[in-house]
Amino acid sequence: MKSLFFRKIIWAVNAFDDVKIQAQAAFVVGALTRATGAEVIPTHVLNPPYTRKKRDGAEGWEVASKATAEKQLKDLSTRSEIGNITSAVVLCNRSNSTRASVRCLTDYAEDQEADVIVVATHARAGVPRVFAGSFAETLVLNSTIPVITVNPESKPRERVSKILFPTTFQSRFRESFERVIQLAKSLDASVTLLYKEPFVSAYHMTEEIYRYIAQESVGREKRAKEWQDWANHYGVATALHLDNTPGYLINEIENHARANDFDLIAMATEADSVSAAIVGSATRQIMRTAPCAV
Repeated sequence: MKSLFFRKIIWAVNAFDDVKIQAQAAFVVGALTRATGAEVIPTHVLNPPYTRKKRDGAEGWEVASKATAEKQLKDLSTRSEIGNITSAVVLCNRSNSTRASVRCLTDYAEDQEADVIVVATHARAGVPRVFAGSFAETLVLNSTIPVITVNPESKPRERVSKILFPTTFQSRFRESFERVIQLAKSLDASVTLLYKEPFVSAYHMTEEIYRYIAQESVGREKRAKEWQDWANHYGVATALHLDNTPGYLINEIENHARANDFDLIAMATEADSVSAAIVGSATRQIMRTAPCAV
């Protein structure tokens, strides 16, 4: 089992964004570093417009823009009053694409052996999000390092004390579960493992399907209890919330998180195409609307 200790946090910041967009993320970063003593590196990826073709003065523009970004990050760091924060780092992406910007950031985070990347989202939806693209969503789906996203509507608190982990209790999620438990222990937080039976149209429900769901429910409850016992033995208070009534996962996660004042929703994404399309979609929706960090 891999260890997950918070020694270094990359705080991914758009230095030219509205300060209000970064405020919630700063609060989460502060809560994490207060609990763990981790070092925080504010990091901005500069995307110069001159990269599409060479132009006179491009080098000067980069120097000026980099200096401005560094000043903005320094001001933000001072206002945030986060302990253990280092000098700001400005990276340059010269290919001028969101994916390349993400790669630039993740390469740096890997070189620094960072334990987590924290990033604010704009919670865009619909056409504006499609045209503008989403740095945070691209980061989540491509980073090998855990990513914590914070949308402008979330309400972070002084510390992360309650973590919600939606799961199906299948073996492929076991490693992610253990990493969440390690995270919880480092933050002295409790964990709730949530399962929601997926909605299936009545048209597709047959006697065989009902029988399969019943059999799966028995096995799932047994695995859930084993996971819970393992986590409790590891020293993390862990509860179960198993809802076998067919419904919608997104609604269940949001409602449960909001009703029980969770500080963090931990979700796992998968690499295989079918699961990524389903779980990845859920993760993206939760990122935009969750009442807490994800």
